[in-house]
Order: sequence, then C-alpha cells, then structure tokens
Amino acid sequence: MRRGIAMLAFKTLNCSPLAKFRKGAILSARVYSDVKKCKCGGVFSKREPHPDEELVLVPRCSLCNKYPPVFHIDADAKDENGGRIRVKIRNDQNNNRLDHISKVMFTLQTIQKEILEGEFDITRYVSKDARESFRFKNYVIEYEKMHTQRLALGDITPKALRDKKSLIKVHLLPFFGPRDLIQINAPMIRMFQRSYTKSFRSRDLALGELKTILRQAKKDGKLKSVPDFDKIPKAKKRKNIIGLELINETIKKIPLKIYRDMITLMTIYPFRPSELRALRWCDYDFKNGKINVIGHFSDEVWIDGRKSISEGENSTMSYDLIDRARDILNEYRSTDRVRSLDPEKDWIFKSIHSSHIQDELLSRAWREARAIVGHKHHLYEIRHRCLTEFGKRVKGDMMKMQKFSGHRNANTLMDRYIRDDSNLSEFIK
Repeated sequence: MRRGIAMLAFKTLNCSPLAKFRKGAILSARVYSDVKKCKCGGVFSKREPHPDEELVLVPRCSLCNKYPPVFHIDADAKDENGGRIRVKIRNDQNNNRLDHISKVMFTLQTIQKEILEGEFDITRYVSKDARESFRFKNYVIEYEKMHTQRLALGDITPKALRDKKSLIKVHLLPFFGPRDLIQINAPMIRMFQRSYTKSFRSRDLALGELKTILRQAKKDGKLKSVPDFDKIPKAKKRKNIIGLELINETIKKIPLKIYRDMITLMTIYPFRPSELRALRWCDYDFKNGKINVIGHFSDEVWIDGRKSISEGENSTMSYDLIDRARDILNEYRSTDRVRSLDPEKDWIFKSIHSSHIQDELLSRAWREARAIVGHKHHLYEIRHRCLTEFGKRVKGDMMKMQKFSGHRNANTLMDRYIRDDSNLSEFIK
C-alpha cells in the first residue's frame, strides 16, 4: 500500500456487490492537515503511522512533532453509478470539525462500520449542508414545505397543516431536534413517551406525527427503515353527549337570531359548523326542496367538497328540506337584499359586512350561551346528537345512517358519534 493512504473496508468491497450500497462506497482515505504551519514555525509535512492503526498515516509538525489543530480526510470513492469521485470530509458524525486525531480515527471507523452494515451514504459526507440535511430539525423543514405544497393543491386543509406544525414545534423539536434521523430508534421513542407526565393525548398525537415523518424520510431515502413503535392508543370514546332539551335551552340564550337559526339547523341536519357556514344560495334547490352540502371552510378558506371525502367520491351530500328548515331558509331568502356579484360567494348566512360568518363568532355565541345555562358541551356535539336521534328514527339501519351522515366507515360512525343511548344500542347488535 502506497504511503499516506488508509484502505477502508476492503473485505466488504471484495465480497459484496456495490449495488448493496445506496450511494456508493469509499475505496481509500488520506488524512491531511487543514492548516499549513504550526505555531512553532514548522510545517505539517511529516506523515507517520497512527499508533493504533499502522495503515493510517497522519500528519505531524516537522519541528515539534505535534498533530495539527484541524484535520480533513480526502477520500476516493465509487458513486452509485460506478464512477470514481473524490470526497472531502471535514466533520465528524456530530457535525463538529475534526479538531482532534481521535475524531479522525472514530470517523474512519464509523464509515467502515456503515459500509459493512450496508448503511453508508456518500452524500452525507460530501459537505456540511448534506450532513445537516439528515438532522431531524432540518428534515422537518422540508417535510413542512412538502405539506405546504399539498395545501396549494387542495390535498390538505389549512387546519391540518397548522396542527402538524404545532405538534412538531411544541412536542417533537425540543426532544428530537438536534439528533440525526438514523439515531431515532425504539428506545429513544420510549424515552420520549416516558418524559410526559401529563397531556397524554398530546403525546399520542405527537407520536403519530413522528411516525408519519419517519415514514416520509424513508421514502425520501434518508432512512433505511422506520423503528418499531408501541401501539399508539386512539382517543378515548367520549360519553354523555348533549341532550335535545339542553340544546334548545342553550339556543334560547343566544341573543342574535342568525346564530340561533344556524344552530337550529344543526339539530335537523348533521352539518359540521364549517359546512353550515359555507352554505350558499346556489346550494339551495328551493324548487325540488333540497339543500346540498358541496363545500366547507378550513380556517377561513373555502374548500371544495365535504370534509373527509376521498378523491373520486361524490363530494355532495343532499338533504330533503323539512318544513322547519324550509321556513328558516326562506326567511333569509326573502330578506336578503345584498347579493354578491360572485354567485360562488353568495352566502346564505352573512355577517354585517356581507361576508360569510366567521368560525369564532359562531363558536363564541355558543360558549357565552352555555355559560349562562351552566354546561360545558361543545358546539360540535350537536352533530353527534343529531345522528343519534336519526339512528333512533331508523331503528339502527346502518345503511340509512351512513347515507345521512356521509361516513364511509361504519365503525367510525358507531364508535365516535353514536355512543350514549341505550335505546339505540338495542337496535344495533
């Protein structure tokens, strides 16, 4: 072997095909000084075998025989296409400069181990930026950009993106941020779980998001495999949804008529608040007595199609108008004098500025009224009560219930919506 070259993993190269290595393999490596002159006035031209590895020649000062303050490694390698390339390695596995001979040797040993295990990736050593891209805190930036692009395409809602960013920033980055993706293993994940003493639901949501991130990292070639996760528990089944009498009592305490009418419609049809606020006059078929739900709001962005509708499915839910709902809608139709120039934005329920009703305004009206009555049930529970009452009317006919609610999965409908009425549970067995 010629002077100044440390051969790495020659057994692996002789025995295993290069196709096993994702980005190629190092053939040889040479250790150099990153500075020319020593403090004593000598130069780092002298090269001697390392005490622990005679094949590795390292530079020393020609006068004082000391090691240089900073090293770098020049490596010859074969890329994934079989071409020969040269790589300069300036940092160790923790992305710190090679400022000690022990770091140089450890880095060489780590590279050799990665090659033997088939986990070596040459791009991780090409530059500091390439190395940094494997840090969790840097990869999640790319992960969020990808979902921002999905938002522009309509594949994800603004609220879903906001929730992802919140889970990453508040729960995942403080623990996993400085670590490499490859360092995130099952013991570390269990340590993350044990670090929570309260807010277990937030912990479980964060674990679910971490699993999604690591799966995406595997697709992007940043990871070879995703570590095993313990079973992530689902949200506990809620009980004791609000009753009809309590709903009606709360509605009476709401001062503005428009909010009373909107919430009354939620007791008749299983509207989500985001779908109710998105109703337009073009969705109201007064001739045939139908009300169609063809869009919803995410934050304050109108989204085409009902919530949770998959691509290719019919995105419209159509309901027959009963007399009470018809009277409410016709009253607004007869008094609506301010019509939008854009039919797509001609909302049925308008604010004083002739725009759609804001989510916070409707929610606040409900919260203030429930505080007067003295309960803590959420506005969304009215949808649960509506579906439960409909289930009673159809005596648990699951086909009719799914058609009415729009749920594709019957288990979701039963586990999360129909949950506290023993009379209904007698029908569904």
